[in-house]
Amino acid sequence: MKKFLENKGTTLVEITLYFAIVGAILMSAMVFAIEMMDLSAASRNFNELQTNQDFIVQKMTETIQEANSLDLSASVFDNPSGVLSLNMPNSLESPTKFYLDGGDAFIQKASDPAIQLNANTITFNSLQFTRITANKAPDQVIIDGELSAFNGELINTAHLAISLRQ
Repeated sequence: MKKFLENKGTTLVEITLYFAIVGAILMSAMVFAIEMMDLSAASRNFNELQTNQDFIVQKMTETIQEANSLDLSASVFDNPSGVLSLNMPNSLESPTKFYLDGGDAFIQKASDPAIQLNANTITFNSLQFTRITANKAPDQVIIDGELSAFNGELINTAHLAISLRQ
């Protein structure tokens, strides 16, 4: 009986318990890694959305500030699918239009082909222009846009007020 008690072998219960603990640790590490990959993808999508928004805002700001006046006959104000038409100092660029078509924002200078401003992974849900006028002040355009990225999971809005030059 003494020899039997001195035997220090591993039992089946101990092996099963060992594999259960190791499996639980590996499973939690795998879940953590998957969550980190998802977070990284979301961060990239948000960064792309923000970069696109910054580029479009800068392009619109520069163009509006260069414009002589608004082309009121071709502009569509206070509409989620608005159009902004500008009379430019250079007649070869007049009119310059910003508009929304099929979820994409475009700029078109005179009769040149339209240029898409947003990336293919970014969708415009709305692009609205509002005209503000005041005595002895240049026209002001308020731009409200809603962009979404990666199948609409991320949504960002832009609100901007830009004055035409005097």
